[in-house]
Amino acid sequence: MFEIHEVFRFISFWFLMFTIYSFIGWVFECVWTSIEQRKLQNRGFLFGPICPIYGVGMISFLILTQEIHFEWYIEFFIFALICTVIEYTTSVIMEKIFRVRWWDYSETTRFNLNGRVSLETSLGFGLGGMLIKYGLHPFILHLISPLSWQMIESINGVLLTILVIDIIFTTVATLKLRDKFSAKFGSTKIDVTSEIKKLTREYYSRAARFKRHMTKAAMENIQKTHKNIGNKISNFQGNLVVA
Repeated sequence: MFEIHEVFRFISFWFLMFTIYSFIGWVFECVWTSIEQRKLQNRGFLFGPICPIYGVGMISFLILTQEIHFEWYIEFFIFALICTVIEYTTSVIMEKIFRVRWWDYSETTRFNLNGRVSLETSLGFGLGGMLIKYGLHPFILHLISPLSWQMIESINGVLLTILVIDIIFTTVATLKLRDKFSAKFGSTKIDVTSEIKKLTREYYSRAARFKRHMTKAAMENIQKTHKNIGNKISNFQGNLVVA
């Protein structure tokens, strides 16, 4: 039987790993697509620098393969399969909720499944998983090993708060704009992740500008009202003096 503190430590450790690999996945996505499209790309569904798909895939793979020993080529296949299933499922769910497909491989690769996953990306996931497990993961463990559990839990508290806020704000903006996304991107068969992220960011920028404009207008109206009242009082006092 696991003790409660062991369960919390297990969750804390893997949440930290999830955050780290989600950030690494975001960096990889941004760099890869920026090079591919020859312009700077900001990837991911969330506003922040994080792609949860990579985090979920990586920790699922690490948890599974640390408990059971597999040959390297089987590990390669396992990670490719895990990430492919996650990518396909995420594509379906997001399209159902937001009425638009974030990415589509139909016109970029011959070997794809309904445009949601492709052989090239699946092989890339497998290769990336192996490089991370045997190259990067030991280095990350070495970096966090000096941290106490109290420190890890404090870091996780901050990260979780930021993540929840990010999810709420991103989801609200995306739901508000989903009809616009559907009309603009519904018939396209290309990757529109960066464009959608840009539009959701602009949603809050416009909202902020609108609030500043309303505040400024309200202050001007208040000042104008005060001025009119002051003028009326002055006129009233002047009339009293004359009388």
